[in-house]
Amino acid sequence: MRKRVREIEFDVNAYILLIQKNRSLRDSGELMNPPTMEAISDMLQFLASPLVGCVEKTKDGYYATGSLSDAARKLAFYSRNCFEEQKET
Repeated sequence: MRKRVREIEFDVNAYILLIQKNRSLRDSGELMNPPTMEAISDMLQFLASPLVGCVEKTKDGYYATGSLSDAARKLAFYSRNCFEEQKET
Protein backbone atom coordinates (compact mmCIF):
# COMPACT_ATOMS: atom_id res chain seq x y z
CA MET A 1 0.00 0.00 0.00
CA ARG A 2 2.83 2.41 0.85
CA LYS A 3 4.42 1.85 -2.57
CA ARG A 4 1.19 2.88 -4.29
CA VAL A 5 0.98 6.01 -2.12
CA ARG A 6 4.53 6.95 -3.14
CA GLU A 7 3.63 6.44 -6.82
CA ILE A 8 0.63 8.72 -6.43
CA GLU A 9 2.73 11.32 -4.59
CA PHE A 10 5.29 11.16 -7.40
CA ASP A 11 2.57 11.57 -10.04
CA VAL A 12 1.11 14.58 -8.24
CA ASN A 13 4.54 16.18 -7.81
CA ALA A 14 5.41 15.54 -11.46
CA TYR A 15 2.09 17.05 -12.53
CA ILE A 16 2.65 20.16 -10.39
CA LEU A 17 6.17 20.54 -11.81
CA LEU A 18 4.77 20.25 -15.34
CA ILE A 19 2.19 22.95 -14.65
CA GLN A 20 4.86 25.24 -13.18
CA LYS A 21 7.15 24.70 -16.19
CA ASN A 22 4.28 25.38 -18.58
CA ARG A 23 3.45 28.64 -16.80
CA SER A 24 7.13 29.60 -16.73
CA LEU A 25 7.48 29.06 -20.48
CA ARG A 26 4.24 30.89 -21.21
CA ASP A 27 5.15 33.85 -19.01
CA SER A 28 8.71 34.10 -20.34
CA GLY A 29 7.50 34.53 -23.93
CA GLU A 30 9.70 31.68 -25.21
CA LEU A 31 6.70 30.13 -26.94
CA MET A 32 5.80 33.31 -28.81
CA ASN A 33 8.17 32.53 -31.69
CA PRO A 34 7.29 29.17 -33.24
CA PRO A 35 10.13 27.21 -34.84
CA THR A 36 10.74 27.70 -38.55
CA MET A 37 10.15 24.90 -41.05
CA GLU A 38 13.92 24.77 -41.56
CA ALA A 39 14.50 24.25 -37.82
CA ILE A 40 11.86 21.51 -37.72
CA SER A 41 13.41 19.82 -40.76
CA ASP A 42 16.88 19.98 -39.20
CA MET A 43 15.61 18.44 -35.96
CA LEU A 44 13.82 15.63 -37.80
CA GLN A 45 16.98 14.88 -39.78
CA PHE A 46 18.98 14.78 -36.54
CA LEU A 47 16.47 12.46 -34.87
CA ALA A 48 16.51 10.22 -37.98
CA SER A 49 20.32 10.01 -38.07
CA PRO A 50 21.84 6.57 -37.45
CA LEU A 51 23.41 7.84 -34.22
CA VAL A 52 20.08 8.79 -32.66
CA GLY A 53 17.55 6.71 -34.61
CA CYS A 54 14.42 8.00 -32.85
CA VAL A 55 12.49 8.55 -36.08
CA GLU A 56 12.63 7.13 -39.58
CA LYS A 57 11.97 8.87 -42.83
CA THR A 58 9.59 7.41 -45.40
CA LYS A 59 8.21 8.76 -48.66
CA ASP A 60 5.21 10.06 -46.68
CA GLY A 61 7.23 11.79 -43.97
CA TYR A 62 8.66 10.77 -40.61
CA TYR A 63 7.46 8.33 -37.96
CA ALA A 64 8.63 7.53 -34.46
CA THR A 65 10.55 4.29 -33.97
CA GLY A 66 9.94 4.13 -30.23
CA SER A 67 8.34 5.94 -27.34
CA LEU A 68 9.19 9.41 -26.07
CA SER A 69 10.82 7.74 -23.07
CA ASP A 70 13.11 5.78 -25.39
CA ALA A 71 14.12 8.97 -27.19
CA ALA A 72 14.68 10.79 -23.90
CA ARG A 73 16.90 7.98 -22.61
CA LYS A 74 19.02 7.98 -25.78
CA LEU A 75 19.46 11.75 -25.77
CA ALA A 76 20.22 11.78 -22.03
CA PHE A 77 22.85 9.08 -22.57
CA TYR A 78 24.58 11.08 -25.30
CA SER A 79 24.31 14.27 -23.28
CA ARG A 80 25.86 12.71 -20.18
CA ASN A 81 28.72 11.19 -22.15
CA CYS A 82 29.43 14.35 -24.13
CA PHE A 83 29.61 16.44 -20.96
CA GLU A 84 31.88 13.90 -19.27
CA GLU A 85 34.17 13.88 -22.30
CA GLN A 86 34.30 17.70 -22.36
CA LYS A 87 35.21 17.81 -18.67
CA GLU A 88 38.13 15.44 -19.26
CA THR A 89 39.66 17.57 -22.03
